[in-house]
Order: sequence, then structure tokens, then C-alpha cells
Amino acid sequence: MVRQQLLVDPRIPYTSHNSPACLILEVERDGNGKALRLFDEAARYVQSRAAQGSDPGLCLARRESVGAAVVQWGWRAGSEVLNKAEAVAVAVALAQRERLRLQELGGTGDGIIGARRHRRAPAASDRPR
Repeated sequence: MVRQQLLVDPRIPYTSHNSPACLILEVERDGNGKALRLFDEAARYVQSRAAQGSDPGLCLARRESVGAAVVQWGWRAGSEVLNKAEAVAVAVALAQRERLRLQELGGTGDGIIGARRHRRAPAASDRPR
């Protein structure tokens, strides 16, 4: 589990800290829809735990799908005010090219901006010992 910090700015509504979490899992590729079922379960969990008034979102990506464009978006989300229309436009393009699944889970749906904020997973050498 990785917690990241998005931009804290008075123009951005958020409920506590404007921070997404990233859960890195290994899921077998057996073609039986396990990853999609996991996504649906994660969506239900996030919706059940989301703070009142929050705008949760969820993104699912394969490790190899987190390319430069996704990483660049993540850095932007941490340093500038972004809007939902741009998030959706970028997500649609990346979803087709890099097989991302992005979903609004409540509120205004603005949570998809932060849901896409994923930096590359740390290498084994970067992890605490």
C-alpha cells in the first residue's frame, strides 16, 4: 500500500488530505476475469468507506501499462490544478492504448483525477528492509 499526496490548493475541494492510495497486487492472468472481479470488489470497498462529501475514484492498471504518459499525469496531479474533463479525455485515450480501467465512485466524480496518479511501483531495492 502506497499513500501519495496530491496538490493541496484552495481551488481543489477535498475532505481531508487530498491523497490517493495505491495498492500493488499480483493477480494471475488466467483469463477468467479475476482482475475485473477484484476491481469490482475494490470499488464496493472504496464506496463503503468513502468519507461523506468525498469524490472517490478508482483506477486499475497492469504494471506494464503504467507508461510515461500515466507517470507524467501523476506528477501533474501532484503539482497543478487539473480538471475532470481533461482526466476523462486522457483516460479514454490511455485506456485504449494502455488498458486502464477508470471509474467514478461517487460525489462529483472528480476523484478520478487522483485515481490516475500512480508513479511507477518501487523496485525491490527501494523497499524498506
